[in-house]
Amino acid sequence: MFWSKYSNYNKYNIRVLEEIIDLNVNLTKIEPLNLGIQKWVDGNLNFLRLSEYQIRFLPESIEDLFGIKTLILSKNELKRLPESFGNLSSLTYLNLNANHLSELPESIGNLSSLIYLNLYNNKLIELPESFGNLTYLENLDLGSNKLKKLPESMVNLDKLKNIDISYNMLSDLPESFEDSYSQISDSLLKQIEGSQF
Repeated sequence: MFWSKYSNYNKYNIRVLEEIIDLNVNLTKIEPLNLGIQKWVDGNLNFLRLSEYQIRFLPESIEDLFGIKTLILSKNELKRLPESFGNLSSLTYLNLNANHLSELPESIGNLSSLIYLNLYNNKLIELPESFGNLTYLENLDLGSNKLKKLPESMVNLDKLKNIDISYNMLSDLPESFEDSYSQISDSLLKQIEGSQF
């Protein structure tokens, strides 16, 4: 009876939504299909927007959203992401702005399809070396964090078109980054100089 109302939906996707609800007490009265803004394609969750829900925890089962392309988790209270987060290999758009993230899992580098990543206004101190594996990344917002350095591996992000690193604690760019991105490194250095620590 329970699953009959979800018969047109991927049951693993539904379970992830249920677990997000169960982990966050302020969501307990919400039905899985009413959580945030959702778009489903052929029974699989393709788009999920959960902004301003005061979400503090995500389940390890989040990896079961294997077909998701757009995930918006902005303006929540996330302090960490589960290690399994990196298994969302179909993800192309990820918005995590305005949370409380101080670190990212090493598995973040496995998001091999990612084109857009917004980490603006978190509490990131450093990025994992695996960050350089996000080779399809075109738009990256790291503004308003607590970053003191960028990983050398970022030199591999050769498709980057837009990057914001303003309002961090950076004093310089990795040497390899300056060499490879001479066209935008001047702009980035100005962002560093203009940051208010």
